[in-house]
Amino acid sequence: IYTLSLHDALPICANFTESQILEKPVGSPLLCSRRICYSGQDPFLYGITKLASDKYEYCVSLQNRP
Repeated sequence: IYTLSLHDALPICANFTESQILEKPVGSPLLCSRRICYSGQDPFLYGITKLASDKYEYCVSLQNRP
């Protein structure tokens, strides 16, 4: 169980390696998503995901806690 999750996303341009993996031209727009999850004070999950922006949809649902 995590006590805090930080998530951000920013636009970047594909470098050569990313363009080869994603089959997109160098310089294509990508969405870079970064996430850190904490258990108490300690980070236990860190991830970076790079997504082809034309293949991704982002949706957030927020619910009030009791």
